[in-house]
Amino acid sequence: MKPLKKALLLLEVIACFGPSFLILAMGIIVIPVAITSIFNGQYSGIYLLAMLIGGGFGMASLISLVIIIFDPDSPTLSPSKIKLFMIFGMLAVFGFLFMVSEGGLSWQMLVLCLPILASIHLLYLGRSYVFENNC
Repeated sequence: MKPLKKALLLLEVIACFGPSFLILAMGIIVIPVAITSIFNGQYSGIYLLAMLIGGGFGMASLISLVIIIFDPDSPTLSPSKIKLFMIFGMLAVFGFLFMVSEGGLSWQMLVLCLPILASIHLLYLGRSYVFENNC
């Protein structure tokens, strides 16, 4: 892959996943609150923890997929783990999108759709590795 294409792909990843990464980082701060709410009988903390865990798996999948696209010979997650972790990440984004959409349409919904679109694009670029056993 040419350096210009790598730079543009890296710019796409940063622009599309940057806000989601910041939301995930802020979510990590509230893990103690979520755990406390679970012990107090409020099960909304489970929902938050599931989204955080799914988002973490999604970010791991993203990093592995970008590494594979940039350098196909580098060791990374297996194709089945990438697909599974990406599903977890997309479910986390859809869960957060559901939470945000309860207040009506807003710009946050557009920002949350960007990682889904970029994930589809990255899957297309890394399809030779991710779907190698299915072809």
